Amino acid sequence: MDSNLKVFALGGLHEVGKNCYVLEKNGDIIIVDCGIKFLNNNNLADGTVPNFAYLLENRSKIKGLFITHGHEDHIGGIPSLLQLIPTIPIYGSEFSISLLKKKIRGGTTISATIFHDEPITTGEFRVDFFRVTHSIPEKFDLVKLAETGKRGVDLLLSDSTNAEVEGTTPSEAKVVKRLENIITEATGRVIITSFASNVYRLKKVIEIAKKTSKKIVLLGSSLLRMIEVINKASL
Repeated sequence: MDSNLKVFALGGLHEVGKNCYVLEKNGDIIIVDCGIKFLNNNNLADGTVPNFAYLLENRSKIKGLFITHGHEDHIGGIPSLLQLIPTIPIYGSEFSISLLKKKIRGGTTISATIFHDEPITTGEFRVDFFRVTHSIPEKFDLVKLAETGKRGVDLLLSDSTNAEVEGTTPSEAKVVKRLENIITEATGRVIITSFASNVYRLKKVIEIAKKTSKKIVLLGSSLLRMIEVINKASL
C-alpha cells in the first residue's frame, strides 16, 4: 500500500451512525459518506453528525464526497457539512443523489455526479464501484466484485453492523411471509412501522395489501419522501 495514503474515520467506528471516512494522499482528500447518528430518545429530528474540524482545516484539499448508499447514517450529515463547505463535489448512485437532494433545504444547490460502472478519477484517487445488496435499492454485482478481488486487495473497509454477534440473521423472505400471514388473517386494520429506507419490505407490504384488498395509508414525511424518490428513480 502507498505509504503516502492515510485512512481514518470521523465517525462510524464502534458505533451505529454518523459514518464518515477520510482518505488522504499527497495533499488530496476524498470523503466516503457523511451520516447522522440518532440519539436514543425516539426523536428522529435529534441527532449528531461527525466532527468536521479536520475537513474545515483542510477544505482546499477536498476533491470529492462519495456516497455508498442512501441510509441516514451515511447521508444524513451531508446537509450540515455543505453549510460549512458548500463547494464539495458529490458522487453517488441515482437513487442516493435523489434522496440527498430531498434533504437539501434553503435553496442550496449541490454539485452532484451520478456514477454508473465507469471509474471516476479525482485528484490522486481513482474510484471504481460495484453494487451490493442492502435494505435499500441496488443489486449485487458479484462478477465485478470477483474481478476486483482478482486484482488484489490491500485494505477492506466493510459495513459490519452486528458482525461480531454470533449466529445468522433470518432472511427477509421469512419476515415477509410472517407479515403476509398477519395481514391476511387480520379482520381489521393493520398498522406497520418500518424504516422508510427499507424499500424492499415496503414494496412487499404494499403488494400484500393489494392482494388482500386492503386500502393503504402512508404516514410520515420520510416515508412520503422515499415514495416520491422511488417513483422518479429508474431502479
